[in-house]
Amino acid sequence: MSEDAPELSIEELSVRVGVTTRNIRAYQTQGLLPAPERRGRTGIYGAEHVAQLEMIRDLREQGIGLPAIARLMSWGEGIPAGELRAFASSLLQGLIAETPAIEPTIDATAIWGEEQVTPELVERSLATGFFRLEEDGTFLVRSPTLRAHGAELHELGVSFAEAIDLMEALHRHLDAIAVMFADLFVEHFSLPQLDAGSTSEERAAALQAVSERLDRLRPMATSAVNAAFRLVLQTRAEEALAASLEGPDAVGAEGTG
Repeated sequence: MSEDAPELSIEELSVRVGVTTRNIRAYQTQGLLPAPERRGRTGIYGAEHVAQLEMIRDLREQGIGLPAIARLMSWGEGIPAGELRAFASSLLQGLIAETPAIEPTIDATAIWGEEQVTPELVERSLATGFFRLEEDGTFLVRSPTLRAHGAELHELGVSFAEAIDLMEALHRHLDAIAVMFADLFVEHFSLPQLDAGSTSEERAAALQAVSERLDRLRPMATSAVNAAFRLVLQTRAEEALAASLEGPDAVGAEGTG
């Protein structure tokens, strides 16, 4: 290690990066993190370990699975960990604009109460990916904005079960839209670019090109979804208002015509 590089024990690395020593050892066992330099019985970690572990932490916090992280690291072999982490961060920059909140217990109980927040509904909420139960038992709220909207729905008289139905519908339909955008990006740009590189320098240049093109796709995709949803919501709201003004008899008559 160079004189300027940090020399950290596993405990010091854990504190610096915010990853438990247990997970650090697990990442080493799975080949995601290189073994430390041995000095007697003590393992010494340096700057590359810090950068690589920070990348793993960032991707895990955004729900990226370990197999996908392993593939990224395998593809980027030879690229400095700092550069690979910068690319991984660029994939999330602009999309995840919020800082997740960590709660000691299931956060929904503070809004709806323990009677409404059943284990079944909690499992359904976790399945959407908007929230996550951590290994230490804490509850990660990935979007405080969604939590705030949940509180507003509660104030309007919406039950926790109805809120979960809405969350599931949002996840299902938005995921389908996101898949279409992602597939187009992969087919027309990222796959051709990333497949073309054979040396580490070429792969690093490809990462930069993909990041720049992704920066163009993100605002366009989110703007298109927002604009289209506003138009569709306006139409539905007008139809619902018209049906309410006509009254139940008029609605029933239309349905039997």
